[in-house]
Amino acid sequence: MKRVILISIISLFGCITLAHAQITKGSITMQMSDMEMPGMEEDMNSHMKGFMGDMKMLMHFKPGYQVTEIKMMGMIDIKQHFENNLMTQYMEMMGQKIMVKSNMSEQTEQLKAMGIDPDKMAEMYQITYDKADKKNIMGYDCYAANININLSDLTPGQEMLEGMEKMNMKMYITEAIQMEQFNLQSLPGFKMNGTPLAYGIDMGMMKMMFEATEINTNPDEAVFEKPEGNYREMTVEELQKMGMGSSGFGF
Repeated sequence: MKRVILISIISLFGCITLAHAQITKGSITMQMSDMEMPGMEEDMNSHMKGFMGDMKMLMHFKPGYQVTEIKMMGMIDIKQHFENNLMTQYMEMMGQKIMVKSNMSEQTEQLKAMGIDPDKMAEMYQITYDKADKKNIMGYDCYAANININLSDLTPGQEMLEGMEKMNMKMYITEAIQMEQFNLQSLPGFKMNGTPLAYGIDMGMMKMMFEATEINTNPDEAVFEKPEGNYREMTVEELQKMGMGSSGFGF
């Protein structure tokens, strides 16, 4: 159960004086603020919150380069480096160190191999904006973006847990911060008007909330360095056989 939930998340987020120009370099720390599993007993909900409650996502970005890092339980550390259409993913989980390279320009062929028609992917998700639904997060003015994704269409032939065939997300995005490659934008036809500083994920049997807790507009260059160590290089196909996937979604 925990493994399935973890794979779903991976597969696959004071006052600040804003400059008039859009921010194109910085670091954003997202922290899980709430989680619930509707229909589950309270003990199970509490157990899962303890299991995943410290989940944190860090996004470091600058023109031409982005790093997304996911940390959880002190045992899981995933870093995704995006540069020149190449995603290099470094994973440390349960004592394993794995590195996977994926050429984003070859993603179309990978999708076809999975039985997905890239030309029809835009039909699998819908994005609607509600600028009347506003929220101020860390001093940044945000508005709502509602996203509906049919996960069963994105994973043809793979068994989905009942109640997790669809995923609904509500984000609060700011146009003051622009990242070139927010992870979901690796999906063909997926374009966001801004950068999310808060989002809720509803997968039916599981709901999670994330919100920015820190924004740094002058990050140290060290955050963009690739990790060192003895990583075992694997192909995307080998990773998929392990049930891990390599979507680059980042949540």
